[in-house]
Amino acid sequence: MERVIPEGMRESLERNRSSLNSIFEYNRPANREPDYDDIFSLFYRMIIPVYEEGSGFTDDLLCGLFDTVLKLSGKGYIGKDGRFRAVEEKFFLMLRLFPGLLASEKNFISALYNGLFNLYSKSKDAMDNWSAKMILLRSNKDFDVFRRNGFILAWRYGITRYRMEALEMLHSLKNDDIRIIFDLENMTQPDIERFLLSLKNDPWVSCGDAEEKSGPVFLFADGFAGYGGHFKSIPDVFSSDGELFAADGTDIYRIFADSFGVELVHEPDISPGRGSGNGAGTVYGMTGKIVIAGKSYQLPGFSAGSIRSSASVSHTSAWTLQSSYKIFIAGIRTGNG
Repeated sequence: MERVIPEGMRESLERNRSSLNSIFEYNRPANREPDYDDIFSLFYRMIIPVYEEGSGFTDDLLCGLFDTVLKLSGKGYIGKDGRFRAVEEKFFLMLRLFPGLLASEKNFISALYNGLFNLYSKSKDAMDNWSAKMILLRSNKDFDVFRRNGFILAWRYGITRYRMEALEMLHSLKNDDIRIIFDLENMTQPDIERFLLSLKNDPWVSCGDAEEKSGPVFLFADGFAGYGGHFKSIPDVFSSDGELFAADGTDIYRIFADSFGVELVHEPDISPGRGSGNGAGTVYGMTGKIVIAGKSYQLPGFSAGSIRSSASVSHTSAWTLQSSYKIFIAGIRTGNG
């Protein structure tokens, strides 16, 4: 079926025909030969909602969007040969729901796609939950607000390396936004203030209106490099200056962990020294127990075995097993109070 092109869109495309053709030709040698029909379909799908609203783009922004479409398609992120269909569908859905930012902010496209892709790398559910909350937060008019909300929500759904920066941004949120982000639908303002203070002081505080939880939360991260993980050999964990690290003899990774998830971030500038700290807990792998704050807890089956290394700081313990490439994490979840 022939596409219906609004008059304003037709005029923009005709006015920029030469520039758009030049951008298309420039991208021919990169990655792989662009498919004209596929590129036009993607570009049409991206910009049509703005023109249907009776709005439009500056010439520079329109050409920039076309260049972005070519680059995303050429790298296999979108289009008929795209490898990430779930991300692509969510991407175009969000573009339709944020036409104001699409039409006014040149960095919106990259910020949106990068956010979706990073969350999808955690899980599809993380990406879907992030998107649903971003829609509820209604940040279509201010790109700085969109980025702030997206950053905090990315931490909320598992990008734990964002924790410290996200905590610093919380003071700029309205109470209604805090309720949406942290599932605090029925919380009063005093309760919200107490929750935020607990959240800043304890990485294992849970959120939501559910009954308070206690006891450890157990997580694990990564694995063998041959299966998409980081480690080329079985890693060891250690603590230094109040932080947890993992090393496999070649590379060192900082461990970021809280109630929202766990991440490993490569630290190329840190030497492989070992340190120690006042531990949150002691792991006894063969007995299937971990002792935290003087209390003994049963380890889940996936994290029990012959201990290779262990370390802990503050509220968090980490350990590795002789037979596994994974990093195991335990922390005390103290609830909303």
